[in-house]
Amino acid sequence: MSTFSAYRDSAQQHGPLRKSLGSIPASKLGPIEPPKGQFFDRSELPERFRRVPLTLAEIEAIETGGATLVG
Repeated sequence: MSTFSAYRDSAQQHGPLRKSLGSIPASKLGPIEPPKGQFFDRSELPERFRRVPLTLAEIEAIETGGATLVG
């Protein structure tokens, strides 16, 4: 590659780095919806896959490095 511009035309980083991408308005790209069975955020998962909230005892154990559990 003789120039950075030539390199950029063929480079990939999460998709092509083509110069033409900025010329298309986002509204023309269509709706942003995850495919069926996929989720963008953990909070959108079904209840059975969500994280269980930490108890106060667990929070204390984390904050003290487990020192309060010895006894």
